[in-house]
Amino acid sequence: FLQNQKKPERILVYRDGISDGSFSRVQALEIQCFRTAFMEFKKEIFGDNGGDGGNANGSVLNCPPITFVVCMTRNNIKMVPARDDGKKNVWSG
Repeated sequence: FLQNQKKPERILVYRDGISDGSFSRVQALEIQCFRTAFMEFKKEIFGDNGGDGGNANGSVLNCPPITFVVCMTRNNIKMVPARDDGKKNVWSG
């Protein structure tokens, strides 16, 4: 905003470190936190009504669309050497 004086049309968030059981928490808590932070930003820049006619409560209608990408890795693979040469580690590379 400070460079081009325009509100963002969309918000893209990449998130890592979320377990399978935490998806609902992320959906319920973290995405709403982004919406609330955006509305606080609008209030700071545009005044008390946030530039939206006074309906600045962090709702979906007042915030640009948020794309929340969760990046996960599956590290359940165990690598062992094909030949037992007395060393237990896999050769690098």
